[in-house]
Amino acid sequence: IIYNKDALGMYNSVFLCEGAINAQTMGERGIASGGKAISRYQVNTILKSPVKRVIILFDDDAKKQAIDLAFDLMPWKKVKVIFMPEGKDVNDLGREATLRLIYKERYLSYNQLLALKEKI
Repeated sequence: IIYNKDALGMYNSVFLCEGAINAQTMGERGIASGGKAISRYQVNTILKSPVKRVIILFDDDAKKQAIDLAFDLMPWKKVKVIFMPEGKDVNDLGREATLRLIYKERYLSYNQLLALKEKI
């Protein structure tokens, strides 16, 4: 199950959060996986969708899962991985502050993602 799955067919880019409340904070383009352990079905649903860009907004404790997911999506989608400040999530920061974090980052290349994985 993906919360707000319809957004995958309606928008070119989506915000992938862990929880539905975080996705609601991000607005119409917010989708949620229901946790940091995203299933193969959920990954395949995103891959099969026409969406072009996925911005991963997992909580601070899910950095490894966010990077692993980015590796799964990267061959077919443009991906950004946004690390939330320690102990914070989208709801703590709010939509505007989260969007500022997103706009500061660029979409990742494979080499950049490998370097990011080594840092965590």
